[in-house]
Amino acid sequence: MSPLCDPTDPEPGCGPNAHCVPAVDAMPVCEGPVGGGTPHSPCVARPDCGAELECVAAGAAACCMSWCASNLDCGGAEACTPVFPSVFVGAVQYGVCWDGITC
Repeated sequence: MSPLCDPTDPEPGCGPNAHCVPAVDAMPVCEGPVGGGTPHSPCVARPDCGAELECVAAGAAACCMSWCASNLDCGGAEACTPVFPSVFVGAVQYGVCWDGITC
């Protein structure tokens, strides 16, 4: 496992069936298991979501959202939105692709 895995493509650094989770201290961790949730699928916790996704509360609900380092990682009307507290892999800050609408 690489200490600098990529949340948007975790397999090379973490192996199959693992999330690369950015951290406040910039040292990401690899965590499993990985679920079958796709972007905007309802979730309770990270293991409900696919490898490149995070379970994020948006209003009264929580759903799987794609990790991103910039708007280039997002599609459609989504923007790379920082999470709180801010999380990093090395010097790169990560957020999630969000369209501004709750799940």
